[in-house]
Amino acid sequence: MKIGLLLPAVKQGGVESSVLDLALYLKSVKGVTPVVISNGGPKVSILRKAKVKHILFPAHTKNPIKIFFNISKLAKLLKQEKIDLLHVHSRAPAWVGYFATKKIGIPFLTTFHGRYGHKGLFGLKKKYNEIMLRGRYVIAVSEFTAKHIKSVYAWAKDKVVTVPGWIDLKRYTPKAVSSAEVVALQKKYALPKGVPVITIVGRLRRLKGHDYFLEALSHLKKDFRVLIIGSGDGGSYEQHLHNLVKYYDLVDKVIFVGESDQLPVFYALSSVAVSATSTKPETFGLTTLEAMAMGVPVVATAQGGSLELVFEGKTGFLVKPCDALDLARGLRKALGLNPSRYKDMQKACITFAKEFSRDKMCGKVLSLYRKLIKP
Repeated sequence: MKIGLLLPAVKQGGVESSVLDLALYLKSVKGVTPVVISNGGPKVSILRKAKVKHILFPAHTKNPIKIFFNISKLAKLLKQEKIDLLHVHSRAPAWVGYFATKKIGIPFLTTFHGRYGHKGLFGLKKKYNEIMLRGRYVIAVSEFTAKHIKSVYAWAKDKVVTVPGWIDLKRYTPKAVSSAEVVALQKKYALPKGVPVITIVGRLRRLKGHDYFLEALSHLKKDFRVLIIGSGDGGSYEQHLHNLVKYYDLVDKVIFVGESDQLPVFYALSSVAVSATSTKPETFGLTTLEAMAMGVPVVATAQGGSLELVFEGKTGFLVKPCDALDLARGLRKALGLNPSRYKDMQKACITFAKEFSRDKMCGKVLSLYRKLIKP
């Protein structure tokens, strides 16, 4: 069984992480060969290291003319590689992938990673999104996503299969991080002993709610340090965040780390993790689950996929979206837990996260492949 995994590029992000994990899982299954097809990116090195084949292809383009010509190119590539099934993870590549698979007669499968906007002139956005529903099945990464698909695209409701996002529990476990690694990062970022660390992970984009998060920090009286982990584009929003840090007098407390491949270590030294999504709910919440797997309670906005992961007072605290004062309240609750209660919450987080192991969830995806590929 040879599976093609098509996505725009292999960069930072939840979609990219899930495809990488899926490829590595498939590589470990006897008789299954994954082939990742994308426009490349910095994380292709992970595939190379694992000896997973990556094929460079302009899957990122949204230009209608280029998409049209890419159909034949992809069909030829899939045939040459003897791909048995194509699994697509984004809309523009799906237009190429769907018609390419039709040409050569192999199954087409998609994963709905986001709650795509569907309102616009003459329903064009909705039509554009519908390509994701043209296979026999469409995978939804959460119940929130599944409900959205069934509500907006009622005709496709029988195609929806929910397979929640996953994490590699061999990597995201307290046992995988050494005390020496934690101490090294504490020294690197001059984190004082005994001072709680609040961590927020995600690209520096408005929908991630960093601006509300920084405002919330300005209402906290307790001493703390903050790690903002994620890349920015150097644009106006990123500069806005740096300006807010100065405005709220947080320069000595907030550290912009940038992108990092040491997330488990950062979580290991964190007291609380935050998911402050504002304008658009998380469809799942990968970073939330990663933090919980490391035994870190999460303060999250009460919307979207967060409602399936964060349970009030058990695995974290829920707050109102776009409400800095309520976010501050949630942070005070998390930082004010007594040691015994905090330890209980850590155990609850780790136990809950184990339900989302990579092998368990990717196994469900593999079962769909086997249903679609004729013997």
